[in-house]
Amino acid sequence: VELGLVDHAQGENERAAKRFGKALDIDAHHAPALLGMALIYEDQEQYDNCWKSYNAVIHNASNRDGVILAYLRKGRVLDERKERLDKAAEHYERARRLADDLGLSQRAAQLRADIGTVRLQEGRHDEAREHYQAAVEALDPRFAPVALGLAEGNLAILEQEQGALERAAELLARGMGRLRSVGHRLYVAHLGVY
Repeated sequence: VELGLVDHAQGENERAAKRFGKALDIDAHHAPALLGMALIYEDQEQYDNCWKSYNAVIHNASNRDGVILAYLRKGRVLDERKERLDKAAEHYERARRLADDLGLSQRAAQLRADIGTVRLQEGRHDEAREHYQAAVEALDPRFAPVALGLAEGNLAILEQEQGALERAAELLARGMGRLRSVGHRLYVAHLGVY
């Protein structure tokens, strides 16, 4: 399965599918292989097969991390590819509840930010603000600086709309600072390659 993921990342979907298929021949409910096949189906815009793979993980996986990932990815496809924001938020919320149940607070907080983004796109600004605020309060900048910076930036936009300009400026400065810091670290790491 790991080699299949590498193949997929390199655009070798046919070879990746064969590798995932071998794992599924051994165990038809192998969550990592099903998740890998869903990625390939998504690339090929075969959404019915994509849903079947994610649903197989959701309904059969004994590993709840795999279920969280299936809900998250299914939500992303619904959000980004199918423009079904209502269903995307529903899947993010299911993943968030599972993450909370498992004590995965950082993953749950990132999902709150994802839900906030969907609500913002839907024009449901009060709900978006609530989710972004919860994410900002819970995300640890050491582990999720990008998610935190983006949540702070989006929350700043919502605060500005409400007339809370000082709070908006504070959030925006903090969020942009985090994102610049991450960009700087990536640049320095890139230079270290040479």
